[in-house]
Amino acid sequence: MNCKWLWNPKKIDKGNLNIIFFPYAGGGIPSFFHWIQDLEEYANCYIVELPGRGNRFSEEPYTDIKQVVYELSYNILKLKEPFIFVGHSMGALIAYELACYLQKNYAVNPVRLVVSGASSPSYPKKIQKASNLSKEAFIDRLKEINGANDEIINNNELLELVMPILRADFTLCENYIFNEQNEQLSCPITAFSGNRDKVAPIVGAEQWRELTSNTFNLKVFDGEHFFINDKYKEVLNSLIELVSYDKKRLNLNSYVTTH
Repeated sequence: MNCKWLWNPKKIDKGNLNIIFFPYAGGGIPSFFHWIQDLEEYANCYIVELPGRGNRFSEEPYTDIKQVVYELSYNILKLKEPFIFVGHSMGALIAYELACYLQKNYAVNPVRLVVSGASSPSYPKKIQKASNLSKEAFIDRLKEINGANDEIINNNELLELVMPILRADFTLCENYIFNEQNEQLSCPITAFSGNRDKVAPIVGAEQWRELTSNTFNLKVFDGEHFFINDKYKEVLNSLIELVSYDKKRLNLNSYVTTH
């Protein structure tokens, strides 16, 4: 399956399990393209492409997580095979809310929710609004969280293109309010955390255990907020272990079909 919300480079289904990647603020297809290359032998891999970037550049970026979840849900429900959600930072938040929405409205659950670089929504967050900062102050904020790409920052033309997307994504996160009435998810939750992540500290990642009635496990990596890039191989291997375990747990065949 291929649609504007879920991008798959092969445009065909392979295997019998889906992995859905949810990008961080300002991210898109390039953020997880190499993940797909390394994981495609294990499952169908899709990257969520939000409005305002990539093939959807002409569309206005969304600033309301409910709108994102509502529209994404219809595309997820079209998938024939079971699916695993993997989200980093903002992507983890969207993946969680989507999982809650699907469980509540359709009694459909991911095989597993993998949340990376994100505190639990139930963890008290220190509000540091950045979406309305000046250009210079906003860039400084990105540098603080190790989320600044020098190639973009040093290219004023490229920066002007990316800035509205980043501001919209930050607004989405800042406006998010955790609903304490959410039911616990019935799927397992795995949290990936950086031991030097100031944005999403380990103590915040640990609180994800409260949001599932199933199993929870936490994997800590050496690094700051974007440890998924600095420790890519380690994170990838951990994800492969989870996927392999879940396929065995669900009695899914390990082979990959060819077309």
